[in-house]
Amino acid sequence: MKAARVSAQIVFLVAALPTATFAQSTVRVDVTPSHAINTFDPDSALGSSIDVLSRTDINRVYTPHIIQEALSAGWGPITYRNNTELRMAAWHWTENGTWSDAAHRSGYFTGNTDLKEPIRSILAYALPHRGFATSGDRPVAGPNLTYWKSNPYLTSKFTGESDTLHPQWVVVDWQAEKPVSAVRIIWANPYATTYRVEYWVGTGALDFDGGPKGEWKVFPSGALKHAPGGTVMVKLTDAPVTARYLRILMTESSGTCDEHGAEDVRNCVGYAIQQIAAGTLH
Repeated sequence: MKAARVSAQIVFLVAALPTATFAQSTVRVDVTPSHAINTFDPDSALGSSIDVLSRTDINRVYTPHIIQEALSAGWGPITYRNNTELRMAAWHWTENGTWSDAAHRSGYFTGNTDLKEPIRSILAYALPHRGFATSGDRPVAGPNLTYWKSNPYLTSKFTGESDTLHPQWVVVDWQAEKPVSAVRIIWANPYATTYRVEYWVGTGALDFDGGPKGEWKVFPSGALKHAPGGTVMVKLTDAPVTARYLRILMTESSGTCDEHGAEDVRNCVGYAIQQIAAGTLH
């Protein structure tokens, strides 16, 4: 597909309602190369993608024969999607890079972007904190899987905006409806000082494909401000509410640093929860 060096005039006839007269408009298309506002190379811009291959599958796919067949079919660049973050593992291109806590090889990892040898496999490592999986998978086995930590890059330190514009949350799914009147939260650092405890009314709260049908409602006593960290017991309502899903929606952080220290700002922003338990008070 190459750029054509031609001039063209295209005339469109725009039909109105039957009772009205026809109106004629003229649209002129200027394809003079020197007048181009922007361009793209189809061979570079249009391509294909491959989704989530195991190390064994990669070795089977990228053989000389299959590569030659793909090229002969006119495929452009191929992008590769990796979803280890959905399985609570951090991914990066190679094992070369730096840790925010270099002494213990922990914290946040930044991969080295230098291009040397061709990259055949993307490596995945267990995250140092427990994550959230919509698939119901358990966290990948690894060290220090002790608590859930929110995304530091959604905080005001990185967005330049108030954290209230980028709330973060944890959803608990009991797999069946149960009565709830209180919640116990064991916070790690940093913890939320402003948050809401909510329950779901409707169906499909975690249906990200079809879309949830319903709404989150705050428990009568579920909105907290200037809240402390540590182990917190919150009485949410006098009369228990029957629900399957519970959500903690967090909008303001304590800013206290986690176990990795203050040297890396990502350790001191967002929210961290060690345990959540909910039920009724007797």
